[in-house]
Amino acid sequence: MDAEIGSFIGGSEVTRTLAISKRVTPFEFNIAGAVDSVVFDPGYKIFRFTHAFKHAYLLNKGTQERVKGRNDSAVVSLTEYLRYFPRRLQGRYQLARAVQNEGRPVAALALFDSVLAVYGSDSTAYDWTIPWTYYNLGKLHLAVGDTTAAMSDFKRTRNYQDQPAAGRQAEAMLDSLGVRN
Repeated sequence: MDAEIGSFIGGSEVTRTLAISKRVTPFEFNIAGAVDSVVFDPGYKIFRFTHAFKHAYLLNKGTQERVKGRNDSAVVSLTEYLRYFPRRLQGRYQLARAVQNEGRPVAALALFDSVLAVYGSDSTAYDWTIPWTYYNLGKLHLAVGDTTAAMSDFKRTRNYQDQPAAGRQAEAMLDSLGVRN
């Protein structure tokens, strides 16, 4: 069965179609901007709005700002996002990347370590941020002069087969350090 999900941003409606195949069907949509309201099947106006959906724009905005090099703005959005969702790995990862891009390696190391701490502390499901966290930790450890820790981080990155780009970059870093295997 198909259902429509409508979100309203500043008077404009964005509608997505969701295929419902089970009694419980989780879904996720990325919407640009702060959402005013969300309805399930806009024709019937059945209201569904979650706390996570309401604040997802902060993660998206922060990530986009970081990618565009506006790290100070990214830090503001991602810090606010983490106020609502302190255990979300992607928010922590993106904040660590923004701080890394600002040239603050010690603070970035602590933030990347916090990604791994959250991941290892509870039943948080595996997330793509884990191998990239190890890769960025390796780069930061090199920046602060800890080659041994960097090599360990790059080796860990290679262990994640689902992120081949991270593995290739880690392999290149290990090669540059003269590490084989």
